[in-house]
Amino acid sequence: MQKPHLYQGHPLPLSQMTPDKFEDFVYVAMSEIGKEMGFALEAGRQKSTDGGFDCTARDSQTQGIICIQCKRYAAALGTDTLADEVVKIALNGILQNDTPEQHFIITTGDVAKTTRAMMRQNSFSDLKKKCEEVLSKGYITQINALKMLGLNPVKVVCDYIDAARIIVWSAVDFDNELTRVWQAIIPLLDRFFAVDVVVREYPRANFDIHQYRAHISNAPSGYTELSLSQSQTPENIRTDNQAHCDNAATRYSYSDFIHRSSMFFSAPGKILISCPGGSGKTIFQQYIRFHLLEERSDYLPVIVALNTYSRGGLDKSIESSLGISWGSWRSLPSRFVFLFDGLDEMQESDVSAFVNELQVISAEYPCIITVRDTGLRIPATINGINLILRIEPLTYRQIINIARAVLPQELLYIFYGEMRLIIQQPQTTFLRSPFGLTNALDFFQKNSALPKVFSVMLDAILKEKIIQSRSRITSADTVLNKLDNFTIVSVMAVIVYEIRIGFGAYVLEEDKLSELASKVNLALNVDGILFTFPSLVMFTDFITKFEVLKKVDSIYIFTEHNILLDHLLAKRLKKNWRELDRRIVKCIGRDAWHFVGELISPPEAMEFLNFILEQDLICGATIAKAFGAPMLAAAETLLLEQEQSPEIMVRSAAMVALGVLGTEGAVARLHSKLGLRDYQHKGQRLVALARSGDIAVLQYSLDDSSGRMQFASKISGGEYQIWWSGPVAVITALARQTLRSWQVD
Repeated sequence: MQKPHLYQGHPLPLSQMTPDKFEDFVYVAMSEIGKEMGFALEAGRQKSTDGGFDCTARDSQTQGIICIQCKRYAAALGTDTLADEVVKIALNGILQNDTPEQHFIITTGDVAKTTRAMMRQNSFSDLKKKCEEVLSKGYITQINALKMLGLNPVKVVCDYIDAARIIVWSAVDFDNELTRVWQAIIPLLDRFFAVDVVVREYPRANFDIHQYRAHISNAPSGYTELSLSQSQTPENIRTDNQAHCDNAATRYSYSDFIHRSSMFFSAPGKILISCPGGSGKTIFQQYIRFHLLEERSDYLPVIVALNTYSRGGLDKSIESSLGISWGSWRSLPSRFVFLFDGLDEMQESDVSAFVNELQVISAEYPCIITVRDTGLRIPATINGINLILRIEPLTYRQIINIARAVLPQELLYIFYGEMRLIIQQPQTTFLRSPFGLTNALDFFQKNSALPKVFSVMLDAILKEKIIQSRSRITSADTVLNKLDNFTIVSVMAVIVYEIRIGFGAYVLEEDKLSELASKVNLALNVDGILFTFPSLVMFTDFITKFEVLKKVDSIYIFTEHNILLDHLLAKRLKKNWRELDRRIVKCIGRDAWHFVGELISPPEAMEFLNFILEQDLICGATIAKAFGAPMLAAAETLLLEQEQSPEIMVRSAAMVALGVLGTEGAVARLHSKLGLRDYQHKGQRLVALARSGDIAVLQYSLDDSSGRMQFASKISGGEYQIWWSGPVAVITALARQTLRSWQVD
């Protein structure tokens, strides 16, 4: 029989081997794997009367017997098969006086999810129940023999499950184990496979799946299960599929996303996760990685932070994430799922290079890329996007549940009262994000009050960060030790500003550190701060002790969350926003401009608002609403004019902005049927009204959709879609009111 072919980067073709050849290969392979796991093989392929053993090994320390079973299955190894094999080995082990202390089951196919879940249980209760079912249907001879010895067969099996170490390997699991001993396996491969010459010339990389899993053994901190819904394409990202759109009616929980991994990850391609800063994009990717590893999925998740990406360096970044010190990740047979984090945090000049590398990888593997909903600072084309999802904001119920888990009972009712008063204010939308709520709860515990604006809370975070950093300072330099908080924050703000705006970067090249120090000293002098860094050594000591930047290879990266960096950036922007040209303004995110709006002095407010409205109508409307009158009137006048613009993009943005503004004139325009420029204009006005929380529009949408929702068929679009566009608090209140009316009727 012709040997199956083995190619580089492909799994071993175990399913193409005959049962006898597979058992022979397992014996040879386990001889090498055993050297790593502490056992030695004693006997290879055995006759069918062996009582279930295909190969036998012995533990090097305890001298206990190890049973190895080889299962050449095309289908996934299910719970029935597992239970049957466990019962067989347990019963025969007692009767033949050779009960194993370890029990390997190796299959040429997959292991069913139900089997994986069964093996993760601490008590193995489901496996024991399944084994009882097997005992009730067969093994009469062994059962009678045990009863003659005065033994209970069920107890025998359960005791075996408790005592033995039972290990089930899919073909992928087995392949991962072989990768750890690949150098020893290579000379043996020709006996079983037709080995491609590239396999010998470029061996598999030194990847250890156990070390990788151990490094990611803890669940991501600050995790809250949120919802995902379909989203439109982020700004400045062009794609060949123009059908991506907001659709809050189609939702997945995080758990749904993982449980449907076969649907999302079975085919190569790209999925974009797009949402505002602080919504939990990074935590979501950590969640995917943790659960796929915890569930022993055949998919191998790899997170790659894009803020350290350099041209042509994607392979190196992947290998670094996997802990590979030599060899290429492409030599591995794993079913990779790549999680690329922070597309918007890359250098503008590197985006196109990354996209080119991404296109190659996504043609073979599923890739999930996170990006802020404000998109990129310069246009980029990313074709072949299968799906765009956004992480939905925290619901009111989720906020309450998180608060209950964090706050002491005596503070809860105070928290409930304050939350109801401020949750719908534009200045407090940060409470609907995981980052904002987590820090707001910490602020509340310390101050017995919620922060009314984001910048107040971020200042408190900076203060706490400085206190913690001071406690770690061991330097004898008294000048650095005695810096006041104002000076420290001023230096941090200048560092962020000079890297983001001065260098136009998200990371700092090592050879630019001296230039950055000079720029910081110059800015401090201009601001009249009586402190400068006399040496590069002291400047380096500052950024290290106060954890502003961290050196990674030949670059420095920021250590703090982007929202905190935007807040620091705003502290400089409030002084020199007039000096920025249009290109630079477009490269600054909305969060930073919102923070400037909170910090700007009242005499400058009108001028600043007009400046922002010229650049971004939606951002300007949000800032105007926070300012209040007379800024609202000024913004309303401009937006009403732009809503009639002949340019579709300008007109669409103006309608969204009018919904955000929510003034009497804005609402009247959105309700009006006059001045419609095209067939989509009316629908866009209705969606803008719904997003603003317009009761009449949302009530009509609910009334129109509720009847059709009684039918078994799935509905989407139209009034149903408009309903889901409304603020969560508003549509929740309307739904409850409707339910109460139904109960009365």
